Amino acid sequence: MIWTPNRITSLRVVLGFAAVGLFGRNAWLNLLAVALTLTAIALDALDGHIARTKKMATPEGAQIDILGDRMIENMYFTYFAVVGKATDFAGRRMLR
Repeated sequence: MIWTPNRITSLRVVLGFAAVGLFGRNAWLNLLAVALTLTAIALDALDGHIARTKKMATPEGAQIDILGDRMIENMYFTYFAVVGKATDFAGRRMLR
C-alpha cells in the first residue's frame, strides 16, 4: 500500500474517532486515547510534509486536510462538552 497524504489524513481521522471513543472509560484507556491523539497530531504534520516534498500537493488534498482537522476538533469539543469538561472563554462550564 502506498501512503499518500490523503490516506494519512484518513488514518488521522480514524485515530481521532478511536481516541474520543476511549476517553472516560478507565485510566489506561485514557492514556491510550492521549497517545492516539498525539499520533494524530504527528500525522497531521506528516501528511503536509509528504505532500510538499513528494510534490503530491493538490487543492483537493488541502481541503481534505482541513476537513479532517475540523472533524477531529469538533469530535473532541463535542465529547468534552457533553461530559461537562468544556468551558467558555470566561471559564464557565458549558452544557451542564
